[in-house]
Amino acid sequence: MDDFKPFLQIVHISDLHVIDPISIDAAAVRGWIRRLRRIPTGIAGWSADWISDGTAPHDPLAGTLFAEFLTVLTSDPIWAAHKTWLVDTGDLTTLGDDNSFNLGRNYVEEFRRVCPAFGSTYGNHDAWPRKLPLFAASAAIKGQTQVLSAHGFAVASPKQSLSMEIPHGAGQVQLYFADSVIHDRWRNTLALGEVPRSQLDALQSLVDKHFLPGRHDFRILAIHHPVHYPPPRPSQQMVLRNDQKVAEVLDTTSPAGAYPLVHLVLSGHTHYLYPSHGKLPLQPHLCNHLPLGRSQCQLVVGTLMQLDRDEKRHSWPHQCQILRLYYSMAEPSVLSVERLLVARQAGEDYRGTGIGPYKFVPVPPSHEQFTEEITFPV
Repeated sequence: MDDFKPFLQIVHISDLHVIDPISIDAAAVRGWIRRLRRIPTGIAGWSADWISDGTAPHDPLAGTLFAEFLTVLTSDPIWAAHKTWLVDTGDLTTLGDDNSFNLGRNYVEEFRRVCPAFGSTYGNHDAWPRKLPLFAASAAIKGQTQVLSAHGFAVASPKQSLSMEIPHGAGQVQLYFADSVIHDRWRNTLALGEVPRSQLDALQSLVDKHFLPGRHDFRILAIHHPVHYPPPRPSQQMVLRNDQKVAEVLDTTSPAGAYPLVHLVLSGHTHYLYPSHGKLPLQPHLCNHLPLGRSQCQLVVGTLMQLDRDEKRHSWPHQCQILRLYYSMAEPSVLSVERLLVARQAGEDYRGTGIGPYKFVPVPPSHEQFTEEITFPV
C-alpha cells in the first residue's frame, strides 16, 4: 500500500441490545421464561432457552469502555487528521420499549460526542412492541413504526446518510441505509427480514441522484439483515427472505449507469463476525458472497455489548469492526480497505461477557498483524 494514503475510517457497530432491567416490560419477559420452564415438555424448555438467549441484557460496563476506546482511536497520530464515521446497523434495543430506547440513546450520544459523523438503522428487535411479537396484538406491532419514527429512524425508506469526497478529487464515498425489518407477528418472531421492491426502486433512484458518469464513487449499503448470510444459511429463521432479489438489484446497473449499485454491504443481526477474523479475501471477486455479484463484498459484525448467556461467542463476545479507507492519486479507480477487529476478550471467570477494555485483536495466527486488506475497483 505504498502508493495509497489514508483518508477515512469507519467504526461499524451493531446489536447493542440495550434493555432496561427494572422496566415492567423486562420483568414480563422474565415472567414468560419462568412460566415456560415450569411446563414439563421439551418444546417449552427449548422455547424458554430461545427467548432467554434472544432477550439477554447488555453489559452496563461496555458502553463507557467503548466510548473510551473511541477516544483513543480518534486520537491516533495518523487517523486524528482524518474523518471517522460511526455506523450502527440496528437492534439498539431488545424489546423496543421507550425506557430501553432512551437508555440506548444515552450510550449512542456518548459515542457521538467522540464520533459526531453518525448513521444508523433499526433492527428486528427494535420493532418489538415491548414484548415478543408472537404475543403482541397486530395493532401494537403496526404501531411500533410510530415509535421508531419518533426515535429518529427511517421506516420502510432508504436514505443516504453520509458522504465525502475522496482526496484524489475523482469520486466520493457514499453511505446508504435500507430497512430490512418486517412488521409482522410470525416473521419478526422468527427474525426474518425483507426489502420490498418499492424500497429497492427508491434506493436505485437515490443512488442515481448522487451519481455522475465517469466518477469513481465507492458506495456502501448498511442494512440490518445480511444479504449474503454467513453459511450455512438457515432456511426458516434469521435470514433476508428475498435476498436473491435484493442481490440482483444491488448487482444491476442503475437507470443512470451506476454499477454496481453498491460495492460493500455492512450488516449485523447474526452476532458473529463474517468473514471470520483472518479470512477476508484480497479482492471482492474472491469473496464468493452469493447471491451478491463478483465485484461486491458483505461484512457482518457481532454484538457490541449483549451478554452471551450460552457462551456461543467464545473468544470475543463484544466486538466492532474498523474499516480504514485508502486512496491512490495514481489509480483513482482503485480503493483499498483495511479491516480491524476490536473486541473484549472472554474469560473463564467472566461467563458470557468480556474482560476489561475494547482492544485491537491480532489476525490469527500472528500476534503482530492486526489488519486485513481488500481492494475494490470503483
